[in-house]
This record gives sequence, C-alpha cells and structure tokens, in this order.
Amino acid sequence: LWYLDLEMNFSFVFFISVFVDAGPRCTGNPKMYNGKMCASTTRYNDYHKGACGCGPASGDSQFGWNHDHFVTAPNQYFFDEHDKHWCGNNCGRCVKLTTTGGYVDGQGGPTGGGQSHVFMVTNLCPNEYPNQHWCNQDRNRNNDYGYKMHFDLENGAGQIGRLGWNNPEVTVEIVNCYGVFVDAGPRCTGNPKMYNGKMCASTTRYADYHKGACGCGDAHGDSQFGWNHDHFVTAPNQYFFDRYNKGWCGESCGKCVKLTTTGGYVDGQGGPTGAGQSHVFMVTNLCPNVYPNQHWCNQDAHRNNDYGYKMHFDLENGAGQIARLGWNNPEVTVEIVGCGGYNTPNSGMYQQCQCAHQGKRSLNNTTFN
Repeated sequence: LWYLDLEMNFSFVFFISVFVDAGPRCTGNPKMYNGKMCASTTRYNDYHKGACGCGPASGDSQFGWNHDHFVTAPNQYFFDEHDKHWCGNNCGRCVKLTTTGGYVDGQGGPTGGGQSHVFMVTNLCPNEYPNQHWCNQDRNRNNDYGYKMHFDLENGAGQIGRLGWNNPEVTVEIVNCYGVFVDAGPRCTGNPKMYNGKMCASTTRYADYHKGACGCGDAHGDSQFGWNHDHFVTAPNQYFFDRYNKGWCGESCGKCVKLTTTGGYVDGQGGPTGAGQSHVFMVTNLCPNVYPNQHWCNQDAHRNNDYGYKMHFDLENGAGQIARLGWNNPEVTVEIVGCGGYNTPNSGMYQQCQCAHQGKRSLNNTTFN
C-alpha cells in the first residue's frame, strides 16, 4: 500500500452522539468534527470490478467480496492525486468512517452518530454524471457540499442499507485493513489483555425473553421490556456485574460500555469481524458462572476467564440486532461511557427497571475497578 500525506491529525478517540435533526455537524474549511477531517458519503450498486481491478482478469465482473464487503470508491483526488483512473495510489488502502450524526440537507437522512466501520478502497468515484456534485474535488477545491473527501460506498448486497446509513456525514481515519479482512486469533496481548491502550474483553451473544438480573421487565412476571430485547444490552461476567457477587441489582446495572472490535476473536469460538466498529451497550443482565457460560464468565478479582480476558460481555441478540452487525463473538476493547448512541437504551428506559432506584452505582464512575 502507498503512503498518502493528507496533513491530518488523526486520533483514536471515538465520540458517541445520538440521533440528530437535519444538517451537517462538520464545520470550517476543511470541514472538521472533533478534531478529525470530514467527508460526505453516498452509496452505489455495481457489478463491475472497478478501478483497482478487483475481479477476474478476463472480464469486468467483481470478486464476491468486492460486492458484499465494506469497500468504497473515493473521489479522484483521494483515489490518486495525480489523476490516474486505474490502479490509483490508494487502491487497497483502508479508511475508518465514523458517522457524525449529520448529513447534507436534502441529500440524506438522520443516521446515528458514533457508528464506525472500516472500508477498503477498490474503485474510483469519477467526476462525471451522476457524481459531479460529490466527486469534483481537486487540490484546491472542495465538492459542491464543501467536503474535501467523498466516499461512495458499495451497497451491492445491501450491506450499507442494513447499517441504516442514509448518506451520512462522516469523519475519516486512515487505518490498517484488519477491519475488512482478518486472520484468525486475538489482537489483544498482555495480562490484563490490552489493545491500543484499552482494556479488552471477550464477547458472545444470547437470545433471552427473561427480564434479567437488573429487573428490566414486568414487575409481576419474568418477561422483558421490548427495548431490553431488541436494543444494545449486555450481560457481563459476575465480577464486572457486581464485585460482591450479588446476583440481582448489581452495582453495574444501568451502566453503559462502548465496545469496539479489534479485528480479532478467540480461535475456534468466533469468526472474522471487522475492526474499528463501536457500539454502546447497557448492562441489564448477568452472565453467571454456570453452564454454558463457565468458560467465558468465570472471572474473579484474581482470575481471568479461560480465554485470558478479565471481562466478558454476553450480548442480547433476541431480535437479531447483533447478527445484523456481522459480529461473530468478536474480541473488543472496553470503555465506560454515557448511555448515548444508536440503538442504546437511554436513562429514561432504565428508570423503568426494578433496580433503577437502589443506589448501586455512580453515574460519574468511568473507571474499571
């Protein structure tokens, strides 16, 4: 892969926002948001191999992965600053695009902020119909909507539609391509396991119609609230749920964690999941150290689980919400954050739970014990 100096000060800090009204969030020239360069996006459906030649040499068809994976066609100046239309110097480069919560008025729609996915450059968005308003940048000119960069996202298999992305405004970071194609094995190392300076955890997923150990369901029965079934909620290991082994109303009930995929997973227990995908989950249940969880959720103050992780998060998949992300038991980094983000329960929802008023947690605590 080739080096491209975009004169950007990229950061590995991610910000979570919630759904927004119309309009962009990025400001300035070049447009920036939270210290990162911004770009506009659209999506396209293409059966051609594209300007990086990602298809059979004897024809113009795509390789399967170039049709159904996260791949993109950027504007000419990003694709190749010397105006090459074939095998540009950024072919094969990967970018992490993170939604700001904004969009171009009249050209898209509300998309939750803080959603990150990694895309590989496999094609070119040329400055010609119907792209001339989006992809007409050069060294000294932004596109018609004020952005220095534009990414047209391949949606041939509906992969962008399933994300709920409606031409969102995004921030851009140039990253490695673990987020698109990954080898087997974890990325986190050490004891405790760390990745890019953050604590790591293992994950699994479950489908459950019970209200769980934070009482987020009918007070007179065991059924879940609807949001506790179809939103991003999680059941962590006992020591994270409550250090004192409480099995009900643990001290972490109602806390939210941002889980970001590393691109790794436990060999034999999961599968490749793109790196750099961040989502915020609320703790509403407990993963107890009993069958079938005993290998994942058997941590205590001095012991990791059988796969070496201090923390584990079992992710509610009752409505298929985790499967739709393409997450296959990924390894993740963990940050304790506020409860904002796409499909994350809010504090008002949590106030419905039986454990909401038991004083078991500090809302301002953002550190690990």
